[in-house]
Amino acid sequence: MARSLSIVSLLFCFTTAIADSGGPYVGVPDLKPSEAPPTFAIPNESKPLKFFLTNIPELRWNKQLNEPDSYTWKACTEHHASITSLGHVGGHQVLCVRYISNRRLDQGLDYADMLLLLARSHDTGPAPTLCSPIFYTSTSASVYNHTAADYPAERAGAVVVTRYYDGTGAFRDHIYIRAAEQGFERFTPEEPTK
Repeated sequence: MARSLSIVSLLFCFTTAIADSGGPYVGVPDLKPSEAPPTFAIPNESKPLKFFLTNIPELRWNKQLNEPDSYTWKACTEHHASITSLGHVGGHQVLCVRYISNRRLDQGLDYADMLLLLARSHDTGPAPTLCSPIFYTSTSASVYNHTAADYPAERAGAVVVTRYYDGTGAFRDHIYIRAAEQGFERFTPEEPTK
């Protein structure tokens, strides 16, 4: 009985694992052991800034998971990339690259299909002009826009990424990112005390 129960459990896990979540897909440097697609680890990159403005992340599909588990880069031909500085977080300047499709621009919309956060090396580091990706998010059938802004409530600085969802109300998802001992981490802000 226990053996058949474990086989049924494994079959259930396998069938749920091969179902595509549809996104939004997220790439982070601090992948937790409990996280699985649609969240994946960002490969360590350190390319000149021009690279990120002329190339766009392309999800690398894992056929076994039926989800992306990483990304590569391709020329940014069907999207427009724009960059904004979000200030300093833990000694790093954080930059936000928003990728807006030509289709949305033709419609007069500035809704970002994808968003990539970059961190310049420490101000005093050997290569302060190089940037590394610290967070990535893509659109999905239900997410129509991504933005990022400075989150001043953290003493060493932080960033908040907002994903806007379709619906009848103002559905939003906030992801907070701050500097940690080894790079950057997502966190949940503490409730202010009264």
